[in-house]
Amino acid sequence: ASTPWRPALSPDGREIAFSMSGSLWKIKVGETVAHELTANKTYDSSPAWSPDGRWIVYTADDGQGINLMLLNVASGDNTPVTQGDQLNVDPAWSPDGRTLAYVNNSPDGSFHIYTRVFENGRFGEATRITDPHSFGRPRLYFSPSDDHIQPTFSPDGREIILVSNRGITLGSGAIWRAPLGPDVMAKATRILREETLYRTRPKWSPDGKRILYASHRGSQFTNLYVYPVHDGEPLQLTRDDWDHFDQAWSPDGEWIAYISNEHGGSELRLLRTFGGTDEKIEIA
Repeated sequence: ASTPWRPALSPDGREIAFSMSGSLWKIKVGETVAHELTANKTYDSSPAWSPDGRWIVYTADDGQGINLMLLNVASGDNTPVTQGDQLNVDPAWSPDGRTLAYVNNSPDGSFHIYTRVFENGRFGEATRITDPHSFGRPRLYFSPSDDHIQPTFSPDGREIILVSNRGITLGSGAIWRAPLGPDVMAKATRILREETLYRTRPKWSPDGKRILYASHRGSQFTNLYVYPVHDGEPLQLTRDDWDHFDQAWSPDGEWIAYISNEHGGSELRLLRTFGGTDEKIEIA
């Protein structure tokens, strides 16, 4: 795509990293000039900025598989995190920057969440934290094996929220909350049933009080919602006749970066969480 996708705000909230034309880019909020961060033979996407701002983990598609790469923001050096012909997607940092969660399609071809410890610029061995589980029969567009995708950490790093189709007949699944540890689904609680597709991408708010996610519930279009972590009902943030997705919080929780297709192609936009001001990020 020659237009932006998958935005991620820097820890200081001043820059937005995103994917475009197979490369990673960044742009300062309020400016119109984007700077290319990667120019590899792979198709690079899904940047995840480390809490200290020094690193970006991203996905790199070489046509055989999708692997994770580590970008040193200052030097521009790229280091493989995973290798091979499997699919490694949905990278997410813990708030202290010491753990990376991501999704891999092993051991049984379904999607599982893995974690790796990060220390001194290096990642440790992978640990799978979701166990294989069967629905018992094939589902429309989905196999009997459950998928576990799109992890996001709580602000204290003790819990994760994820999307799983465990017990779900149709769609990519509900939103679940679980303490971080081995076999997280054994202690997981389903907090919101969402028989939706892959745009859900829940994100825990910086203050820990709410979950930001995308849904097409009751509509042919995808809109942004927030949901209280402890109790309450979903609050719809956008109500337009086009799609809003690939959402990401600013570090202070005051803004949401997201992608809109109001004018056909994807556009990078900023939505004020409280008040609803919506601004397009122009890339000149």
